[in-house]
Amino acid sequence: TSGQITESYPENVDPNHFDEVAVRHIFESDPEHARGLKLRYGAEVVEPFGEIVLDKTIELAEKLHCAITLHVTNAASPMDRIINKMRPGDVICHIYQGKQNTILDDNGKVKQAVWDARKRGVYFDSADARINHCYRVIYPAIAQGFYPDIISTDITKNGLFNNMLWGLPVVLSKWLNLGFPLIDVITACTFNPAKIHKLPWGIGTLKTGAKGNVTIFSVEDHPFHLKNRMGEEFDGKKMIMPQTTIVNGRIRFKSLYFPF
Repeated sequence: TSGQITESYPENVDPNHFDEVAVRHIFESDPEHARGLKLRYGAEVVEPFGEIVLDKTIELAEKLHCAITLHVTNAASPMDRIINKMRPGDVICHIYQGKQNTILDDNGKVKQAVWDARKRGVYFDSADARINHCYRVIYPAIAQGFYPDIISTDITKNGLFNNMLWGLPVVLSKWLNLGFPLIDVITACTFNPAKIHKLPWGIGTLKTGAKGNVTIFSVEDHPFHLKNRMGEEFDGKKMIMPQTTIVNGRIRFKSLYFPF
């Protein structure tokens, strides 16, 4: 099957077209990069196949001994039923989406199935993007202590450098302004995803002998404004400002004013 090539039409998720032989070959030939399966489980994508798409994806993941990452924006079935199928190590992304079948019940409480899933080892990714987060879900969820395990952008060329998303430092700044402690914000975009996806070479850590990937940043008083595709607006006051980026031990970016 193909991945998401364009927004003009959804990818083919018909389980009859799952090519187990080809997917297994990818996992066996490139285990360094092949870490799991990804399924967009939006109603507009899985129609007319229904829940069998998720069931068959989990079945394939079991055969490959890998985790799945599940897109749940405009979820195709009730969130309780989806989450109850997730296994330890699986990731649910766009967890704060607000289209339908969200993580909140009718009283605005995070559903018990979500808390139970976290206890058994299911992970949750913000994967904000321009339309895959909703403040009507985020605010009550974080008021109840439900913060993401992973913070990612799900950025595309349409979201890069516009005030819906801009880039990772801005998304991280948003979560910092939402009350997520700085150490947890950084952990959610470094150590946690590296651990969850079992990345080698100490990636995501500052351990001796780890791969030399480091970003040095400052936190500054700098107001910023975001507006998502749902028309919701957010104003922040603290900005995470990158100063130097080092990749494989080599400087790839440095602020003019950073004394290094």
